[in-house]
Amino acid sequence: EPFKSLQHVTCPNYFDPTHDLLSHAHGAVSSLLPDGDCEELDVIKLARKYYDYWRPDKVKVILLAESHAHTEKYRAFNGPKFNDTLLRDVYEGPCDFISLVYCLAYGENESLIPCMKDKNNKGTTQFWTLFA
Repeated sequence: EPFKSLQHVTCPNYFDPTHDLLSHAHGAVSSLLPDGDCEELDVIKLARKYYDYWRPDKVKVILLAESHAHTEKYRAFNGPKFNDTLLRDVYEGPCDFISLVYCLAYGENESLIPCMKDKNNKGTTQFWTLFA
């Protein structure tokens, strides 16, 4: 049961996160940033796929924590992938790599195809420490 102090809280201006809305938001943000500082829209859509895959039917707790780090488009779609044979019939989500806590290969070099020692794939151990 939610805290009584939050039972009356609503979000009157919530919009469903459609691809059209995401595209417009990306365009607005990218126009404010220096060239190369904003991820390409395809990478943002990949992050959205991960969010959608892991989103529960019913949200019980919201934890606000930044976990997404800039990922180049080439690395996301042409770089290493998550080895989905590790979870065989259990995992049916995205396998493209993105520096995002929802990506099972983020910070887990052994789960990449090809398996590699990638010093830049640090993951977010501080995020997981919150649950320890």
